[in-house]
Amino acid sequence: MAKGHRCMTLVCDLEEATVEYSGKDRKEASLAAYIEVLPKESLDSVEAIRLDMWPAYIGACLAKVPGADEKMVFDRFHIMRHVLVAVDMVRKQEYKARIKTGGDTLARSKYLRLTNPENLNEPSKGHFNELRTMELKNGRA
Repeated sequence: MAKGHRCMTLVCDLEEATVEYSGKDRKEASLAAYIEVLPKESLDSVEAIRLDMWPAYIGACLAKVPGADEKMVFDRFHIMRHVLVAVDMVRKQEYKARIKTGGDTLARSKYLRLTNPENLNEPSKGHFNELRTMELKNGRA
């Protein structure tokens, strides 16, 4: 957690667009405190649990919600963050390998895949199209 940030646990009902619970901190016990007071019938009727990939929240759900392992749905933002980090790792590795053999095709390419194609200037569009035609691990990633 960054210095000066205070985190909390929020439980929302996405269908009703309501905040159901707010807890201090961002710990397993913070979410478990909410789950523990729910009636068994409510827990049994849970169809899906949407959450970020915070291990403490995953742990609380697995420990307290029946069948949570098949009900948890991770939000797209956090999944894409992991995907983008992985793709960038592949790009860095490939860039280093190509530099050793004298190729600099991947230079200044990090943000080409992250930018909306409509926002690319003409030289960047050309560079991006060149990269798309090459057999790159980065492209497969």
